[in-house]
Amino acid sequence: MGCSEVPPETSGIKIFGHGGAGFDIVNSVYAPNSVSSIASALDDYHLDGVEVDVQFTADSLLIVYHDGFLEESTQCKGKISEIHSADILGCKYRKQFSNRYEDGIISFDSLAILINDKWHNKYFSLNLKLHTSNLQEMRAYAKIYYQELQKINKRDNIRTECNDANFLLSLKTQSRNETVLLIHNLDSVGYNDVFRFNLDGIVTPFNEVKVNLAKSLISESKYVVSYNQKFAKDYKSENHNYITSVQVDNPILALKYFRNK
Repeated sequence: MGCSEVPPETSGIKIFGHGGAGFDIVNSVYAPNSVSSIASALDDYHLDGVEVDVQFTADSLLIVYHDGFLEESTQCKGKISEIHSADILGCKYRKQFSNRYEDGIISFDSLAILINDKWHNKYFSLNLKLHTSNLQEMRAYAKIYYQELQKINKRDNIRTECNDANFLLSLKTQSRNETVLLIHNLDSVGYNDVFRFNLDGIVTPFNEVKVNLAKSLISESKYVVSYNQKFAKDYKSENHNYITSVQVDNPILALKYFRNK
């Protein structure tokens, strides 16, 4: 019985699947950000949540997709920011180990329906990938994105992460209740930006976490999310007292380490 107990130092850490069941092509059967990958992470591995990538198309609609170009992961071609959503949503992902096309790119509307109907008790971290650094455009996108979030019935478990603090600040002006996280190394710059822009936390590579800064963020009730752990030794080298969740590419390894399963 003792072997099944959860280690106390990791029991409170939330496990998020990176892009669903992960970007590790050795261990993941499904394409990242596909419905099958998300379902595998939440239904098969019973992770606490998933991180998925969302971005705007040329007609300012949101899709669930990671790369900047369709040809990087699908049989279609073109730059996401230059194509209308109607020409993207029919594109199919390549399977990890073959050239068979099964799962297709989905819209944010479809993701919201899935969350509402199937996974309303799971955590979702939405990684918004911007195609602009123009502040005026960014504010406009923040308004559209906020309206899209209203399609999710229960948003207590929804987080938004982005590598641009200005966008997150613009989103916060829409509603202070939104949980927003900065993607940045946990160094002095990232740490200061969390407070300067009044953000809720940071998403950072595990090997870029400065423990003293992480400790300070935790003491201020901020989130510290780590990612990019590839091997068991990576988890063992991390100080789990000062992180709140991890984004993992190998659910089996993560569950074994964090949940003793």
